[in-house]
Amino acid sequence: MRWDRPVKATTNMTVFDRQEDKSIRQWCKWSWDPITGCEHDCRYCHGIEKARKLYSRTREEGYSSFKPHLWPDRFDAPHNTPIPESNVSGNRNVFLGTMGDMFGDWVEKEHIEAVLDIVRDTPQWNYILQTKNPRRYLEFEFPLNCWVGVKVDKQKEVKPALECFSRIEASVRFLSCDPLLEWLLFPTLECFDWIMIGPRPKTKSKPVFYPPKIWISSLVKQARTSGCKVFVKHLKDPGYKEYPGRDGF
Repeated sequence: MRWDRPVKATTNMTVFDRQEDKSIRQWCKWSWDPITGCEHDCRYCHGIEKARKLYSRTREEGYSSFKPHLWPDRFDAPHNTPIPESNVSGNRNVFLGTMGDMFGDWVEKEHIEAVLDIVRDTPQWNYILQTKNPRRYLEFEFPLNCWVGVKVDKQKEVKPALECFSRIEASVRFLSCDPLLEWLLFPTLECFDWIMIGPRPKTKSKPVFYPPKIWISSLVKQARTSGCKVFVKHLKDPGYKEYPGRDGF
C-alpha cells in the first residue's frame, strides 16, 4: 500500500494533542497520531469528518486526505510532552491513533513496531489502543503501559473479536461498542476488563443516533455477569462511568 501525504500539510506535532472527545476526556487527557488514515470506510467515522474539514470542501477530496500516512516527525511527542505530576482522571492516558486504524492490514509491521518501541521506551505514559482488525494484534507483544481494545458495532464482528482476544495478553483488554449500532449478544465477555458504549456521532449526512436503552441494558447485564467495568459515554448515571485505573493507573 502506498502511503499518501494529505492534501494539505499539517503543522508538525512535537507534543501530544489535547483529547478532543469531551465524553472521554475525564479518563484520557491526550491523543497521539504517529500513523493516520484508514480503509475500513465506516460512514460514521469522526476521523474522516475531521479530515474533510481540515483538508477539503468536497467528499471525494476529504476521503483522499484520509489515506494512510506515517508521520516520523511526530515520534518525539511522548518525550517532548511535559509529564503531569498526577495521574488523577487519566492525566497520563494517551489515546493512540484517533485519526485512523494503526493496526489495519495496510500498515506495515515495521511501522507499528517503531511506534510500539516508543511506547515501551516511555513507561511514564499509559497508551490506549483500538482497532477494528483485532487479528493484527496477534502479531505483536504489548508492554504493560497499554490498554488494548477492539471496536465492535455489529453482531458479525463479535466472533472474530472474541477469537482474537482470548489469545491476547495485555494489562487491560477492552471492548468498544462506540457506536453501538445493533443489539449485540456475546457468548462470553470474560476476555475483557472493560466495555465502552456510545452513540453514533452526527455527520454531515446523518444525525446523531442514540442506541435504545434496551440495547444498552442488555450489554451492561452481559458485562456485569462477566465482571467487566462499564462506561456509557452519553449517560450521566455515575453507575455507568467506570473505567480501569479509576483510582490512579
